[in-house]
Amino acid sequence: MNAHLRKKVLWIDDDTTTLQLGQIILEQAGYCFLSARDGEEGLAVAVAEQPDLILLDYAMRGMSGKELFELIQASDSFTYLRHTPVIMLTGHSGSNDERRELLNLGLAAYLVKPFGPRELLNVIDNVLITNEVREKNRRLETELQNTFASIVKSLMLLLSVKDPYTGEHSGMVLQLAEALARRCGLSEEEVFEVKIAALLHDIGKIGVPESILRKPARLTPEEKAEMDKHVIYGHRALADIPKLGRVREMVYHHHERWDGMGYPDRLVGEQTPIGARIVAVVDAFDAMTSDRPYRAGMKKEIALARLNEASGTQFDPQVVNCFSQCLSEGLPLSDRCANLSSLVQNFH
Repeated sequence: MNAHLRKKVLWIDDDTTTLQLGQIILEQAGYCFLSARDGEEGLAVAVAEQPDLILLDYAMRGMSGKELFELIQASDSFTYLRHTPVIMLTGHSGSNDERRELLNLGLAAYLVKPFGPRELLNVIDNVLITNEVREKNRRLETELQNTFASIVKSLMLLLSVKDPYTGEHSGMVLQLAEALARRCGLSEEEVFEVKIAALLHDIGKIGVPESILRKPARLTPEEKAEMDKHVIYGHRALADIPKLGRVREMVYHHHERWDGMGYPDRLVGEQTPIGARIVAVVDAFDAMTSDRPYRAGMKKEIALARLNEASGTQFDPQVVNCFSQCLSEGLPLSDRCANLSSLVQNFH
C-alpha cells in the first residue's frame, strides 16, 4: 500500500495554475490534496481538515504566507497546528536572517521556485519523515515525563501518609524554592530541578521511626542523630532514578552550612550545590514560621531576621538576600493546609 495514502497536504497559493499543477503531482504520488487561494481561506481549511503538511506560498495577496505562519505560531487559538510541518514556497532565496528567524519559529523547510515535481516530492517526503520521528520522540518524552511525575507524586503522598506535617511542609518549601530559584537567576531547567528537590528534600524521613517524627516535644541528642540520617535515606531512595541525579545531591546536602559546620559532609560555601543552598533557606524559614506541637510558629518578620543573623554562617548570604527581596515583593502562596495531592499534581 502506498505510504502516502490518506496523508493530507494543504497547498495555500493565490496562483490557480500552480494549484492545478500541484494537485496533479500530489494526487499521482498518493497524497490527499487540499487547496486554498489566500491566507484566510487556508487558515479555515487547516482548522477544519487538520492536514499532515502545509505548503505555503510566501508572497500572496492580502495575508502573506509569512504572516500566516507567524499567526499560527503566535496565537493560542491554533496551538494544535503548531506541530503541523510547513514548507514555505518562495520565488526568492530571502535574507539569511529572515530564513533563520522562520526556521527558529518552527518552519520545516524552504523550497525556492521554480522547482520540479521530483524536487517537490523529495522535500515533502523528507519533511514528513522528519516530522513523524519528531512526533514519536515527543510522545515518548511525554510518557517519560508522566511516569516521572507519577513517581515523584507517589513518593510524596507516601511520606504525607506517614507524617502529614512533613508533607505540608514540603509543599510550602516547593513554592518558596521556586520563587527564590528564579530570583537567584537560575535557568528554567535548574528551577525545575530545585522544585523537585524542594518537594523531595525530606523524603528520607520515610526511614525515620514514627515515634521520632511525631514526637510532641524536642528531640534528645540520640533522636536528633537518627533524624539527621534522613538525608542519607533520601539519597539512597533516589539512587536508582537517573533523571534525579542532581536533585539527589540537593536532597543529600540541604543541611550543609555556609561555614562548613553542617551535615552530612561539612561542605563549605559554594561546595554545596546552589539548589541545596536555596532549599536550606526556605526549609528553615517554613520550619520557623509553622506551628509545631511544642511551639507556635514565628512571625515572618522574626523568621527573616533569624535568617539574616545566620547569613554568612549557616546560610549563603546571596541566597538570603534574594529571599529577602522575594518576601518584600510578596509571594502568592497556597494555604498551608491545602491538600498536598492537589499541589503535587501541578508541581511541574
